[in-house]
Formats: sequence, structure tokens, C-alpha cells
Amino acid sequence: MSKRIASRASEVFCTCNLTLRLVAFSTSSRASYPRGAPSAIINQSASTPTAPASLPRSQSSPPTQASQRKRRDASYRAEPGKLLSYARAQKPVDPNAPPARTHYAPPVIPRHRRVRINLDRIRSLSGFEKLELLRDFLQAKQVEDAVYVYTVLKENELVARLKYQDYHHLFHLLLADPVTYRDVMLDALSNLRRFGYSPTTSLLTSLLTCCVKWRDLDLAERAYAEMRERKLHVDVTAYNALLGLYASGSKSGVKTQLQRGADLWRDMRAEHAPVNLESRIKAMDILGRLARVDALSALHKEAVTDLLSNRPSPGPLKSTPPRLALDNAYLASLVAASAHDHARAYFDARFAPAWLSGEGLAFSKALQDTFNILMKSCVATRNADEAERHWSQFVSRGLRPDVISYGRLILLSGVTGRTDRARELFEEARERCPGADKEGGKKLMQLRCSLLQAYAEAGNVTLARKVFEEVRADCERAGKPVLRSAVSAMVLADLKVKNLSGALDTWEKARPVSLREGAEEAETVAEEGSAEEPETRGLTRADIVAQFQKLHPDTTA
Repeated sequence: MSKRIASRASEVFCTCNLTLRLVAFSTSSRASYPRGAPSAIINQSASTPTAPASLPRSQSSPPTQASQRKRRDASYRAEPGKLLSYARAQKPVDPNAPPARTHYAPPVIPRHRRVRINLDRIRSLSGFEKLELLRDFLQAKQVEDAVYVYTVLKENELVARLKYQDYHHLFHLLLADPVTYRDVMLDALSNLRRFGYSPTTSLLTSLLTCCVKWRDLDLAERAYAEMRERKLHVDVTAYNALLGLYASGSKSGVKTQLQRGADLWRDMRAEHAPVNLESRIKAMDILGRLARVDALSALHKEAVTDLLSNRPSPGPLKSTPPRLALDNAYLASLVAASAHDHARAYFDARFAPAWLSGEGLAFSKALQDTFNILMKSCVATRNADEAERHWSQFVSRGLRPDVISYGRLILLSGVTGRTDRARELFEEARERCPGADKEGGKKLMQLRCSLLQAYAEAGNVTLARKVFEEVRADCERAGKPVLRSAVSAMVLADLKVKNLSGALDTWEKARPVSLREGAEEAETVAEEGSAEEPETRGLTRADIVAQFQKLHPDTTA
């Protein structure tokens, strides 16, 4: 009891002492200057009486303890007859003093904090701790660590305890490298559906953009169908992804795939779906490959009108003017539609006055694409004179041909039977194109394939076989199968001289071992009467035989 009384008395004494000190301080402060007075009044000499000034309402608020302390300290340091200042007095500089301390820039704080933990001991953590660790990795944007913890959670059957936000953050974090983490992304999306969650619009749109990199049209169509069934908003990014997949059709069923792309574009226009310049360029590619020249020209006029109206319609390349990107796309679509006369007339009317002079020459990369499109048209029409004219026209304006340009001119030289000119251009390309002289490099391999195609078109099997062996050696050193273009060219060279067995032997040796084993198993099953010979990627045996019969209809295969 006595201790409680003593404690209570001590608290009362401290409170009274503090109150008395505050009253004394406020009294001394009011005696020094009027409350809320400006610094001009405070800084006057003590001998000059000053009447209280009338202050605005905004300046008449009671001062804080910090401001009172500053004023009191300034009054103590002041001398009679001198004005006071609230600024700290500068010390005199001593020339013999050592240099002052250097102030460095503040450290750069990373955007996301780094979570450091020994993941070898993760299996000793509880389920809740593992879930929290995954969320920390997701927040810190640590992709590899998040994937590892998610894999452990899946093994321990703890993914059911994840929330929708966890799956959402994991999916969008893996968008940094969708090709590498494709399986993890699809697994996370599958678990999200399995536990009763529905993907949002942004998640399905991101999935469509990933399908472009995965080249998975079936998955993209399922995602688009789900968006339409749930009446979700399909933005221009999703439409562009789907159009791009339809435009990148493979050899098998390419017409059907392009037709589905054309149907999608027709539905977009009927429903007034959002489109931009990239949408129109992809649609022109589809219509051009379907040889619909009238629809292609109407779409091009619509795109030009949209650009001239200054409406927001961004182009696919930021470094290229939208109109030049549109002109290149239209020219390439005309060439794909085999409308070479129309393409030549459009180039002469549009490119020569607009882009091949003045400021247009600043966009060398886009004009390089224009030159390659023209060379492709010359190869299709076998017009070597026009190719040489375009070549001199572009080179005289300071544009440097690349590997694609040289390759097409090499092929055109072989088509016209000038094998010496093809070899000369090959050596010139190795000297002038950067990186084209590197053994085993991609550019040198492209040039050799072009030279091989030139020899095959000219019917020179000996030179073609020599170049083909060089290409195969490069592919073996790189650990890759022989390029399909090289195999097709060598097969064509053998077929032109009626060497069907040599063409089949070249095709068989160039196939990967896994495809050969699969074909042998299929042949065994076919003998039992339950299957046919499967088609492999690229050429098949039936294609080679059909090509031989087309070249030599009077000869029996």
C-alpha cells in the first residue's frame, strides 16, 4: 500500500513540475514579443518601443514549441542594434583547415527488394511458410525462385491453398520469358480453373499473346472462344495476336487457316471491333496470300484514309513511319498475290518520289525491306534485268544490301543459268555483309543455301552436291538437323536429272534419327494393316515422287 502511495505522489510531483516549467516558458515568451508577430518586429532593437501590429488571420495562429525555441535561442545570441536572423550563422572558413567531408549521392534503391533464403531447406518449412515464401518471391519479382517454390507446393499438394491473386501474379510474372516457362504457365492456368476460378480478361489476353510465341493456334482459338462465350471484352491486342497466328500458316492446311483468318477479319469489320494499323497489316497479309487483290486494295485505301485523318492508329514499328510500314505491307501482299504488275506500278508511283529521295532515305531499315520485296518479285517472274535495275537504284542511294538481298539475287542468277554470276555474288556477300564470313554462322548458312538453290535451278548437280555437304557439315557442328530448304534444293537437283533414288536417299539421310525410327515403327504397323505412313515435317516420300512425276510425266517412278 505504501509503495502505491509513493508512486502516485511521484507522478503528481512530476506533473506539477512540468506544468510550472511550461507556464514560466510561455510567460517569458510573451514578454519578449507579441504572439504571431512577424520577424521585422522581433528583430527591432529593444530600446525602440513597438506597438502591436494587426496581423492577418492566417498568421495569427499560436506558435509551436519548436518555433518558440528558435526565437528564444536567437534572442539569446543577438546583440543590441543588430537584426536577428533565423538562419544558422556561417562559421569563418580557415584556409589551413583540412578539406570538408565529401557528400556522395544517395544510394540507388532497387525497385524490388531481394528475398534471400537457402532454398535447400525449404522442405523443412511448414505449408503456411511455403505459401508465404512464394508470395514474397512474387512480390520481389524473382522468377526462378518463385517457379521452384511453386513446384514444391505442387509436389506437396498445397496449390489448392493458393488464392486467385497468387495464380494471377505468377502467370504475369512468367510473361518475362513465356517460351521457357510455358509448361509452368499452362499448369498454373489449369490449377486456377480446377479450383473454381475463372480467368479474367487480362489473363486471357496475355495467353493469346503467348500463343503467338508458342505458335499454338488451337489454344488461341479456345481462349478466344471462351472470351466470346463469357462476353468478355476482346481488345485490339487479342485480335492482332489471333490474326498473326492465322497469317503464319504452315504448309499443311495453309489455305484453310488463311480462310479462317479472313473470316475473322470479316467478323471484326461487321461487329465494328477495334482495329489499328497492325491489324490492317496482318489482314492484308492474309488477303494477299489468298490472292484477293480487290479486297486488298480496298483495305489499303481504308488504311491510308485512316492515317490521313490523324486518328490514333499506331504502327507496328516505332522507328518506321506508319505510312512507310503500310506501303511495305501492301507491296508485299501484292507480291504474295502474284500481282507483280500491280506491285511494280505501285512502287514506281509511290516509293520513287516519296521514299527514295530526301528525308525518306533516313529510314534505311524499312527501305531495305522494300528492296527485298522487289527482289522476291523479280525471282518469281524470273526477271534478272529488272533485279539489276533495282539493285543499282538502291545501291546508288547509299543503301547496303543484306544477306537476304544477296541470297535472292544469287538465286535469280541460278534461275537464269548464270552460275558464275551466282558464285561471284556469293563471295561478294561474304566480304561485305557483317558476320557472313563466320564459319558455322547463320548468315553464311543462308548464303550457302541460296547458292545451293541456284545450282539446283541451273541443273548443276555436282556443284549443288558440294555445297549441300558444306551445309550439312555446318548443321552437324551446330548440333541441328539439315535445313529443309537445303534438302529441298538438293532433292530438286537430283529430280531434274531423273535421279529419283538419289533424291530419296538425300531425303532419308537428312532426316533426324527420331523421325526415322518413328517411320520404321509406322511401316511395321502398316504391314499389319492398321495404319498409313505418317507425314513428317517438310517433304515426304510421296511429295518427292509426285514432284518427279510432275517434272517427267513420261517417266515411270
